Amino acid sequence: MRYFGFSFHGTPGCLRRLLEKNEWDFVQIQLNYYDWYQGTARQQYEILREHDIPVMVMEPVHGGMLAVLPEDCRQLLQDKNISPAGWALRFVMNLPGVSVTLSGMSETGQAEENTAAADSEHSLTRKELSRLERISEILHKKIAVPCTGCRYCCDNCPQGLDIPFLLSAYNDYRDEAAAFGDKNLAVWRLFRLKALAKEKQPSACIGCGSCTEHCPQGLDIPSYMREMSAV
Repeated sequence: MRYFGFSFHGTPGCLRRLLEKNEWDFVQIQLNYYDWYQGTARQQYEILREHDIPVMVMEPVHGGMLAVLPEDCRQLLQDKNISPAGWALRFVMNLPGVSVTLSGMSETGQAEENTAAADSEHSLTRKELSRLERISEILHKKIAVPCTGCRYCCDNCPQGLDIPFLLSAYNDYRDEAAAFGDKNLAVWRLFRLKALAKEKQPSACIGCGSCTEHCPQGLDIPSYMREMSAV
């Protein structure tokens, strides 16, 4: 038996139009508690539920962002025996209609942790969900660019820039700027870029927009490169 579905990175309106074109057996969407509260993941999920279409989940930990939380976010997690990644997986796996959860793993411990999350019968309480929503709000204020590091932008960059690395540096810069209230005090966070050849630094971006066209998040990457160049 064959099953016909697709991986989706567009808007809720676009998703509705695609569902009207054919009968689908599944749809894969980016779904995690950050995108649920700060993006359109919840709308996309609810649209699929309306059509009774099984949901395949990618980026349940948002490219690892939800696995390494800042201390103020970690303090909000009640059960310290469950890792931040475990909470993220439990959020997704608690949603009705989620049939597959795709999670990247690079070591045995992560595989064991993911298996434990799948085996768990722990249903998230309203209070726990409220805490995850609060964490998403804190992260939204801290993280200027919610890049997942998928690298879809890199292959098509005519300048061959390591865009996820540069955006990570940009996030570091913005985080320090917010912490100190003075961008000048945060510039040192960008010093690691000086180790790059000039043609690999943000100033090498020609603003062609190819990166944004291939970005699942639709990030306006050239604008971030321009700001870093100005700094």
